[in-house]
Amino acid sequence: MIKHVINCMRDMIRMDKGILEELMPFVTERLGRTFERDKEYKQAIAKENEIYEQLKQGLTTQKEEQLAEYFMAVKTTEGICEKLSYQQGVRDMILFYASILGYSGEKTGL
Repeated sequence: MIKHVINCMRDMIRMDKGILEELMPFVTERLGRTFERDKEYKQAIAKENEIYEQLKQGLTTQKEEQLAEYFMAVKTTEGICEKLSYQQGVRDMILFYASILGYSGEKTGL
């Protein structure tokens, strides 16, 4: 069993960063389930929505649309940051395991 795990890790180490892109749909699905179950996250979203609705009330239609565009841009940026952070965490995990197996970061291409 341990030999199989070591061989799998060696295969992962040899792969380029394309594996990170392949992992993202799986991760996104699992992360969505995590968010759905997290009470603190749900409370934060409810508060966010409450403040947004209050803010919208005094705006013209044009300003409301601009505000919505702004929030979409911010959310997009946050999503990119989260994705990059997660991918870096995966790289770090692989490099950690690689160091245990005697590989250096330069040899892995990560």
